[in-house]
Amino acid sequence: MKADSSLLVDEYRTWHTPVIGAYLLYLFTEAYKGSHPEGRAPIVILHFIAAAILTDDALADKLKRKTSLVQYVRHARNGDTSLHFMKLHERTRSRFSYTARAIDIAVAGGYLKWDVDSASLTACKLASRPGSGDFKTGRIKELGERAKLLGRIMARTTLPKTAELLGVSL
Repeated sequence: MKADSSLLVDEYRTWHTPVIGAYLLYLFTEAYKGSHPEGRAPIVILHFIAAAILTDDALADKLKRKTSLVQYVRHARNGDTSLHFMKLHERTRSRFSYTARAIDIAVAGGYLKWDVDSASLTACKLASRPGSGDFKTGRIKELGERAKLLGRIMARTTLPKTAELLGVSL
């Protein structure tokens, strides 16, 4: 296990780069829409919740092999991540400006587009998949897989139920 200072440095390098957040929110959005029973895109508030989960390594690690939000919550509330999970609402609020910048970059870059009527973000059809170099391997690839998994499991739960399960006030 890495020393605490090393974990902090890794988190800083990864999450103080909104371009990476834009890429991960694109993958989250694409997976969410593809898995939603009615093919709907996620409303914007879900992006803020997703960013809070994905930027916390302890919570993001608990996503592995989960197929539902209930299963994820049950697993995340146990053991060493219970404190992280209890602070998810605070983390959502503290990551607000970072997530807003990541969304702005994704929209400006043509990865996401706003649907103002439904307050949702839709993943754009891209001529080529984003990601080269570090985006295809290592840490960013792993985070991308988690973003897609989170999108798939959140798509199967209504917004009120998602907020209730995760303990986030809307």
